[in-house]
Amino acid sequence: MSKKESQKDILQRIQLLEQELAVLRASLSHEDASTPEENPEDHLSQLKLQTILDTIPALLWLKDRNLQFVAVSKHFSDICGLPIPKIIGKTDQDVWPERFAKGYLEDDRMVIEQGTPVTRIESIHYPDKRVRLHETSKAPVFDDQGNIIGTVGVGHDITLQKQTEERLIHVNELLHELQVLSRTGGWEFDRRTRRSYWTDNHFRLYGYE
Repeated sequence: MSKKESQKDILQRIQLLEQELAVLRASLSHEDASTPEENPEDHLSQLKLQTILDTIPALLWLKDRNLQFVAVSKHFSDICGLPIPKIIGKTDQDVWPERFAKGYLEDDRMVIEQGTPVTRIESIHYPDKRVRLHETSKAPVFDDQGNIIGTVGVGHDITLQKQTEERLIHVNELLHELQVLSRTGGWEFDRRTRRSYWTDNHFRLYGYE
């Protein structure tokens, strides 16, 4: 599967997730949790939601207004090192080390108080001691009356992307130094746009600063 197809597939699954979240909004408003026998429709929605969550290769979670986890993806469970049943009903302080949980909770409170999404680049510590960079986004969840009843979040591993960006910056810096030392420059011609692109040192060689 190509990268483009994979992204399209993920977007479709997220759309399904949003549909299931709409079904579950009412259940977030109730303080007393019902059993599958008492409310089979809610239980079925929970199962459908969990299936969708588990098919998306990302950190996904849903919290109520008390910032307790209502649903998480299997990927979330794997990374924090706890089974899903031990995460549901808990807060970040029960799941993550205190030094990280504090920041996560502050972001959630900001989302609830301001009613706007928050995006961060955060270091996530895996159970096997690896540290990976994730771009995480959190947004408020509203009921039918427009009241905020919780938050929803998604996190993507961008470690490889950041490493590639850093390597590209380093290579460009080396190329610039080599051109300065050798008094050479470089250029590129785009046949599609009929435009030329010059390196900084190429401009200098022709008297343009």
